[in-house]
Amino acid sequence: MNAASKTAADRFGGKRTPISTTSLFAWRAMFRIVFYLPLLLGLAGTFAFFSVTLWSWSRGESVPLAEFVRIWPGEPNPAVIAELLLPWMILVWAAVGCAIGWLVRGRRLAEGIVARRRATRRFGWASDAASGGASGTAGEATGEAADTVGRLWRVDELRLRRLLARWGLPLACAVVCLRLAVVWSNVDRPEDPYDYAPYAAMLGHIPWSDAGGYYKGAQYFNTFGRLDYWNQRRPLNALLFAVRLSLCGQSLHLALLLQAILLATSLYLFAAAVANRYGLWAALAAFAIAWSYGRLYVATTLSETLGLTIGAIAAALLLQAQTRGLIALAAFGGFAMGLAMAVRAGALFLLPGLILWAAWQFGPGWRRRVAAASVMAVGIGAALLVNSLALRCYGTGENMAGSNFAPTFCGMAEGKSWGDMYEKYRGQLDGLNEKEQAAFFYRKAWEGIRANPSIFIGMMARGEKRFIRDLRPWIAGLTSLPLPPDRSIVRKIARTNHWLLTLMLAALPLTLWRWRHGGDWRLLAIVVLATLASAPFLYLDGGFRVFAASWPLFILCWAIAFASAERPRLPAAMAPTAAATIAGTKEAAVLPKESGQRASCRLGSWARAMGALWRFAAPLERTSIALIAILTVA
Repeated sequence: MNAASKTAADRFGGKRTPISTTSLFAWRAMFRIVFYLPLLLGLAGTFAFFSVTLWSWSRGESVPLAEFVRIWPGEPNPAVIAELLLPWMILVWAAVGCAIGWLVRGRRLAEGIVARRRATRRFGWASDAASGGASGTAGEATGEAADTVGRLWRVDELRLRRLLARWGLPLACAVVCLRLAVVWSNVDRPEDPYDYAPYAAMLGHIPWSDAGGYYKGAQYFNTFGRLDYWNQRRPLNALLFAVRLSLCGQSLHLALLLQAILLATSLYLFAAAVANRYGLWAALAAFAIAWSYGRLYVATTLSETLGLTIGAIAAALLLQAQTRGLIALAAFGGFAMGLAMAVRAGALFLLPGLILWAAWQFGPGWRRRVAAASVMAVGIGAALLVNSLALRCYGTGENMAGSNFAPTFCGMAEGKSWGDMYEKYRGQLDGLNEKEQAAFFYRKAWEGIRANPSIFIGMMARGEKRFIRDLRPWIAGLTSLPLPPDRSIVRKIARTNHWLLTLMLAALPLTLWRWRHGGDWRLLAIVVLATLASAPFLYLDGGFRVFAASWPLFILCWAIAFASAERPRLPAAMAPTAAATIAGTKEAAVLPKESGQRASCRLGSWARAMGALWRFAAPLERTSIALIAILTVA
């Protein structure tokens, strides 16, 4: 071994490697740039953002969060452009990191094949021993060099994952709060066709349209202790916003800031669960696409923000349940998804789909499948019970949950929109309350379907076609820069994003095939089928905003294109805990039929099982369950 190789070996833990010092330095420099440069830039921006905010708060500014955007000169504002580009930059970071990782993993195989071919051409087929020995030596040398580069990659990737686990939450909070700063600052913003910031008019001071209805309902509840008539459709959003207003002294801006921090926390937990299942780069891609959706609504009081927040926690719990084989975590995930659907109704077939997934995933054997489906059904039913209890305790006694779907359904039966139905039947709706109007619309809808079902079928086909056609351009538009099309850089970014998302979706079958034994395709199949089945009923009138609760699960179709080649091993201690939890949950289901003493014994065993689950649960799972518990109790 030459002197350069010995020097490289001494620098790499004293092990001899056939790679030169120059090559080792080049690989290490590339890894450090890919791994740590974006992280250092993000940490520097986070520190500057919070420092300027604290400085503005000490000066007594009315909206200190917006000062960070106002201090930048130039037009367009650099902070505004950075906020728009953040999802795209994170997505590109994930794509580059994943590509280099696969390059490093494939390097050993490629170099071994090349070395063997060179040895074969040199020695020919005259001497098999000489050919085999030379090719073997060359293959071993190149393999050792590739192993050295692979070890460097794995060490740096592990360090980056640990750093993101430690600093990821402040970074996520800075990314989410920067959106609030942009909306609240009095600076010009590029025209964004996907922006819902107009629902927070006058720089976020006046909630408008549906957002104004939720804000008015929260204030009404804090004043009179009950829900107003309009918010009995979706009581949880107004009730939880009323809690945030009470905690923040009735300050709208502080309540929205608390809402943003909750969203950042849930997206961080979701990304951590994706990292545990699919690796670091898939987690970054999932965060980027999920945040590109959440940034549209975080500055408003619309129900989409809370639906996405709870939906991200539900996705984290479901992924952890799939990773660790815990039906109890899956039940908590179903409970969270039920709450998210109650807050922002969306993919209505997803909840029964999760029950089928639990029976499908947590087999084998029909007894285990029935038990798993029952536990998931209990979790989802408990969430719907919370929504019903909220209506019973704080409403007028009328069950109006989901009544706003009635005019949409009637419009589909007649080939029109929900607004046209109110105009058409204005005279017949006078004097009817919300519940009676919903019954009227459902009756008219069924009459129209029986009279001419082709109209209803045509509207469903139209909604499905438009949803599939608009999906990829919509995600590409969310994660790129929506500036006027006369700028060449904008066209390049948009074109790059379209190709990147297409390649990510094309890589989905390959990823599912590599990990087919883990059952990953089952959850994705349920989510995709439930979304496609729900789109014909919802998309034409509601657009993509109706999928807020299920959005984190749905975007896994793109995110897992950046999945790692190796699956993390499951802790052995989790298997008895899962069995004890299932047994305890089955015992708790028969508590009402038992005598007092025996029921207390069974309740004790169930409590011990849940205590064991909490003891062996990871911090990610504990935090997710605690957040759901706080939101439920609040």
